[in-house]
Amino acid sequence: MIIMFGHHTAEGNLEFIISNLILLQEHYDGANIECADCILKHLETIRAYAEESLGLDNAIKYKAAIDQVLTFAENHIKIITDCISDDNKCIIKTEEDKNVMISQARILRRELNVLIYGLAGDLIYKNDDEHTIASLTNSLPEQHEHI
Repeated sequence: MIIMFGHHTAEGNLEFIISNLILLQEHYDGANIECADCILKHLETIRAYAEESLGLDNAIKYKAAIDQVLTFAENHIKIITDCISDDNKCIIKTEEDKNVMISQARILRRELNVLIYGLAGDLIYKNDDEHTIASLTNSLPEQHEHI
């Protein structure tokens, strides 16, 4: 089980941002790039959770990361809205531009993973009352194989 900080906390909002970055990467990387509405929905969700996080981050622990998320979302919203065709498809000019957008989403997601979970590329799962880190290259214990 992934550690969840809960709703209405800066950490919880950053978790939702990570989830939307994963979905955004899939849209950017796959055939779904054509669905401008879906891409904009994820970007607007990312921006909304980041804006809300500013008010929830009382210790100002995540301000730099939140500012980075807001800049990312605003830049990508502009790129997507500029490339929407009449039939609501998103036409990215070049494969290189598309790869840059994928890379920016991936880098931001990984940075947030490190900030929130203290790791990159690993899974955290709960084993009784103890949190354990399992590398993606290692097998998980039997009770967690379905994750």
